[in-house]
Amino acid sequence: MSMDYPRRQIRWIRHAVQAAVLAICGWAGWQFYHFVLHFANPSAPPGIRPASVEGFLPIGGFMATKYFIFTGIVEPIHPAGFVIFVGALLTAVFARKSFCSWICPVGSLSEYAWRLGRRITGRVWRLPKWADYSLMSPKYIIMGLFFFAIGIAMTPTMILMFFIQDYYKVVDVRMLLFFLDPSTLALSVVVVLTLLSFFIPNFWCRYLCPYGALLGLFALAGPLKISRNTEHCTDCKACSRACPSGIAVAEKDRVISPECTGCLSCVNSCPTKGALDIGTKKRVIAPQYFAVVVLLAFFGAVGLGMATDNWNSKMPKEEYARIVPRLATPDMKKQPIIPPDLQHP
Repeated sequence: MSMDYPRRQIRWIRHAVQAAVLAICGWAGWQFYHFVLHFANPSAPPGIRPASVEGFLPIGGFMATKYFIFTGIVEPIHPAGFVIFVGALLTAVFARKSFCSWICPVGSLSEYAWRLGRRITGRVWRLPKWADYSLMSPKYIIMGLFFFAIGIAMTPTMILMFFIQDYYKVVDVRMLLFFLDPSTLALSVVVVLTLLSFFIPNFWCRYLCPYGALLGLFALAGPLKISRNTEHCTDCKACSRACPSGIAVAEKDRVISPECTGCLSCVNSCPTKGALDIGTKKRVIAPQYFAVVVLLAFFGAVGLGMATDNWNSKMPKEEYARIVPRLATPDMKKQPIIPPDLQHP
């Protein structure tokens, strides 16, 4: 039997997790900026490098995962990228594509954007089915290209040779500089995607994100799925209207779609107890236990990485000091950090 109160409150639990992850990402970004700033401008005080910034390096995480499978070695330069990538895969297997709707900061911001757009316009915009299905193909094509290039074409030796190059050593710094000083084209693309996200739910995630496409395929093998009890269902279709992925939940006995992100918006919206739940074929679980599965799958992987000393980068700071000055923007190099009257107290 489902439990009514936690079913109604699961969205607030999910939003709390999203807010916590966004706060962690904001703190990590700020700390990493000051870490890099010290090597671009030695007058800046030394900073700390939060390993969690490697969550924005999924391609490196994919490469590190293949390297680990073939060698049993965790790549030491960006090990957190490997840990986060594996953690995301685990959430997909055990808790649908919940990484996208519970943890991913891009997914969270995209969700907030379309919810704000709905509040302003009073409606959720949906593309025609032919356009919707057509636009979903690019993310699978991009995913396929990455899978071929890394999963098939690259040998472990080739991956190792890439790991020891300067480009990979500071790929995290390159990512930071991309956000600090984007090209006109990159900025235009971000603006367009943001505007589209105000009208079409999760535009980037639904149509373009190869990471989400991969997680959706992994989720197909998972035991937990949304199930509809036809004896209790009143056919109100509130679940279908609530689904941000546009899945016709009210027409299915079990939701198997790779587009299901495990957000449980459909379960939260269902007015009839026992009509819609999350669980296996034989057993329903309460929504708060699903939240526990999500958190254990992802943060359990993070905790294991920390416990086994496979979280923080092993790259010497001297390498950052050698490479970063060649990459840093002129503004970063010249930026005054410490007021003159405070430099020599």
